[in-house]
Amino acid sequence: MSALRHGGRRLSASQSRWAVARPAGRVQDQGRSAPGAAAPSTLVASLGARVDASTAYVCFAQCVSRRAPHVVADLSSTTFMDQAGYGALMSARDVIERRGGTFQLRGAAGQPSQLLHRLTT
Repeated sequence: MSALRHGGRRLSASQSRWAVARPAGRVQDQGRSAPGAAAPSTLVASLGARVDASTAYVCFAQCVSRRAPHVVADLSSTTFMDQAGYGALMSARDVIERRGGTFQLRGAAGQPSQLLHRLTT
């Protein structure tokens, strides 16, 4: 498997944002399967601390670039989200659903959770 490039550096599979996190917190490459891990056809995109105007495109790209049929955007480490970040996630959802896949948000807490609640009610 070729390593992904990030800022001119090569990342190992364990450093890649495309790795799937198992419930125990260990990271496993998506090519292998283990009990409790997401199915190989599911991409878990762990988004960073901020999902805002400055990171919106990166968050969008993380969700849609691998063409996985099922995408879970993990917001458990996200501490701030603005409307541009929300828009990027909803654009990713539209692209994935047009492909026939599913998109899901999980792990939102604090300010991101409040924003999602306000925007969806």
